[in-house]
Amino acid sequence: MKQILSNKYFKIAILVLGIVGLVLLGLWALGYFKSHSEGIPEGAEMPLSERDRVIKIYSFIYRAKDEIAQFALSLYDEAEGGFRIKTGDPVTLAANFYGLETLNNLSRLDIRPNQDDLLGMIRSRYIESGYYSDPNKDPVFSTSYALRFNRYYSEDLGKEIDLNWLEENSISNENLAEEKKDPEYQLMVWGIYKHLEIPKEERFEKLENLSSSYFDHYCGLDFSGEESDSDYLEKKYFQIFLISDMSGIDNVKELTSNCLEKETIDKDKERLKRIDFKKIQDIKELYWFYYLQRFYGLGFDLEEILEHAKDFYSNRGFKEKLSEKESNLTAAYYGTLFIK
Repeated sequence: MKQILSNKYFKIAILVLGIVGLVLLGLWALGYFKSHSEGIPEGAEMPLSERDRVIKIYSFIYRAKDEIAQFALSLYDEAEGGFRIKTGDPVTLAANFYGLETLNNLSRLDIRPNQDDLLGMIRSRYIESGYYSDPNKDPVFSTSYALRFNRYYSEDLGKEIDLNWLEENSISNENLAEEKKDPEYQLMVWGIYKHLEIPKEERFEKLENLSSSYFDHYCGLDFSGEESDSDYLEKKYFQIFLISDMSGIDNVKELTSNCLEKETIDKDKERLKRIDFKKIQDIKELYWFYYLQRFYGLGFDLEEILEHAKDFYSNRGFKEKLSEKESNLTAAYYGTLFIK
């Protein structure tokens, strides 16, 4: 009798556990399909793995990466050993940067141009005064682009940068012209310091000494009162990117105690919430908006932003502005940053 009861209770227990298991499985499946039927989760706190999944599933950029890479390579001139921003433009250091960065963003550096050809072109732009220069371009930008060569090929250019010239153009110069205090300009200066071909210990010391001057100046800036969304996005993006690059911090939560005031953060969040990204007509501005949304932890629909980025896709590449007809390397660089 006891054996029969024991078998009976055992069977009941198995049945109950089976029912519970089925219920839990059903709840899991319901949650899974609900989350997937509702589309892409909103919010900048999306885990990296989830963001990667979203990009791979929804992003035409990811699916067209080989086509975009071939577009970038089509703007490389073998005879001159460099890239052009668009067909008919001159070969420049800036174009080399955008071309190689685009291939890097697409994980296609395996098809990059010949190293020796590019190396020769970059060295040809060196000025004996101690920097690199493209015609009609500020040498700070040209030098910053030239020194990125090491990022792709791990070979020094073998040219010295005049450190006195560099310091004169940095924010540490008390007599620096106002226009050179622009965040984008100083980001270029910072980039030169980062890529100086000098011993690591010496470079780190220079960066450490310089960073305090940058933090003192750029942490206190408030661009929320800029009249146009274009001006605001540009200035705010380069300010935040510069601060983030110096600190290694990629979100406002970790930065608040060291840099931006709460009042400034609140103003920026309100300003960003008022911007309708669907009306943005420039792919650079669309990326700046996307970057700032993530940095400030604001909710956004990644799928919708990627869909708007698709509006700029044309002829295997990207246009900078929706009103333009021709694709170029600058737009390709910004377009591929969405999947980097």
